[in-house]
Amino acid sequence: MTAEAAAGPRPARRVLVPPVSGPLLRPAPGPLRTLSGAAMRTDWCVTLAGRPDLPLAAVESAIGHALDLVIRQMSGWEPGSVLSRYNAAPPKTS
Repeated sequence: MTAEAAAGPRPARRVLVPPVSGPLLRPAPGPLRTLSGAAMRTDWCVTLAGRPDLPLAAVESAIGHALDLVIRQMSGWEPGSVLSRYNAAPPKTS
């Protein structure tokens, strides 16, 4: 008998869905457009509903700036990030 079998059945995966306290919002009518890219050693994907007049280049630029900010602050592999500098600081440094 394997260790996994001896441990018994695995618990069912659960997803927490918070309660909705108002009417559900529906996407604006219009085409669905998808943007995607790579950041932080993974991929990202955004699907936009409606607003065909919204320039995709501006949206993609805003997403890129937001992800760049996250990397500058919290990257564990970029030596210049705030987190990396904090982790490299000597103890009891303010």
